[in-house]
Amino acid sequence: MNIKSLPMASVQLIQETKDVKVFEVNECEAVAAHTLEEAKAWYLKEYQMDETEAFYDHEAQEITKDKLVWNDEGRTQKISVGEIVDLHWKGKPFVVYSTEW
Repeated sequence: MNIKSLPMASVQLIQETKDVKVFEVNECEAVAAHTLEEAKAWYLKEYQMDETEAFYDHEAQEITKDKLVWNDEGRTQKISVGEIVDLHWKGKPFVVYSTEW
């Protein structure tokens, strides 16, 4: 790959993650996906849970990409969930953060 192609790769990555949202699916975890329905379906399948067990008393909702979460186990650095999406989006839903880790 030549250096001239790098800016275009960056533009493509930004375009791909622009439409990705972050949904807090329960009290402990948030999932990156295009829609709330996609986030919930992926979460249920990934963790082999039913809706009652997975979402219990929490109403799943979109959160702002500006939300800061701890970036390390020592809790010394924070990162925005938007930055996490930009760094780790590979075209399918994933857990952006978990307070269980």
